[in-house]
Amino acid sequence: MRKRAELFAHIQNTRSQYNLPDPLGCIAKPQNREGIVERFDDPSVQKSIAVNLEMIKAYDQTLTQLEHDIISYAKKHDLRSYALLQTIPCPSPEPVTNWRGIPAHPDVLNRTV
Repeated sequence: MRKRAELFAHIQNTRSQYNLPDPLGCIAKPQNREGIVERFDDPSVQKSIAVNLEMIKAYDQTLTQLEHDIISYAKKHDLRSYALLQTIPCPSPEPVTNWRGIPAHPDVLNRTV
């Protein structure tokens, strides 16, 4: 996840270096990444940003699968402990989300709050 965060930081820093008027907002959410490449005039910068976004997309898919696998392995390894962990109340009144701000895996959403 560190590399993914570095890619986001690079995109934000590039925006700052090119003095773009509008902040990009929360680009960690996929729906907020639309049109970012077109904001830059230089074709080489556009290519760099496009590659960053493709890498982020690949990380998103890989980390989502990893998250699913970890939950699956945890259930198989020690279902009781996993179930107990799911009873810990969430400290935030907001909906449970994963690291990308997307609603978490259905198994996580079914936990008691």
